[in-house]
This record gives sequence, C-alpha cells and structure tokens, in this order.
Amino acid sequence: MPGGRSLLLLLLLWLGLWTGAAAASFWVHQDQGEEKEQSWAAWAQAALRPPGRLFQGKAGTAEQLILQNGCLNCHTLNGAGADVGPVLNGLRHRKSREEIRTWLAAPWQIKPGTSMPDFGFTEVELRVLADYLLRQ
Repeated sequence: MPGGRSLLLLLLLWLGLWTGAAAASFWVHQDQGEEKEQSWAAWAQAALRPPGRLFQGKAGTAEQLILQNGCLNCHTLNGAGADVGPVLNGLRHRKSREEIRTWLAAPWQIKPGTSMPDFGFTEVELRVLADYLLRQ
C-alpha cells in the first residue's frame, strides 16, 4: 500500500508511542526522499526498542542507586513505583543525557520549587544514572 509506512508512523506519533530523535530523523529523511528499508528498520528499532540492560558503573549499578535513594517512592520505572513524579521509562524521547545529568545534579536550579530533592550524586553516579535512564 503506497504511503502505508507513513500512515503507520503517523498513528504511532499520534498515540505517543514513537517520539524523540528517531521520529524527527525519519521525517527529515522522508522529506529528503531517502527512505530506505535498512534505515527504516534502524529508526523503528531506536524508537521502539525494549528497556536496555543495566549499566554497571564504579559507583554501583543504576538500579542500586535508584533503590537506595528511593526514586520509586515518587517515580514509576518498568511498571514499579509511584505516580507522583514523571515516569522514568522513555526519557530518551524527552531529554538528552546532559539534561538528565543536570536535572539529577541540581533539580531546583532547573525548576525552582520542585519537590525533587538534591541527592548529592557524584559525577560517576550521575553518568551511571543518566546512561541507565536513557536505555529505559
């Protein structure tokens, strides 16, 4: 069906299931007439990939940091936790690595009055957490 792929992508965009850099990249390439089967598979995989593997860092695992600091008391991650703060899955579609790191380092500097506490994460912990969250 001509345009079938584009209709599917529009539906995924409308449902909020396909966002972020992968979607933007597709539409840029679509405008340039460079849609190729291999590229399409890469975009779809980047946009719809399942949660990533746990990132292991010197400061411990991201999951350990999340549990030790009580992140799930406010946030949902992989279906577990609370719904006070934003869901942590899919951050790669909404935020860059640097935006996540900056937010975790000093949330009150970005959003004064936020209820998100400053946990005093080290630089290594910030990298571990940001890398992990980008894979979820």
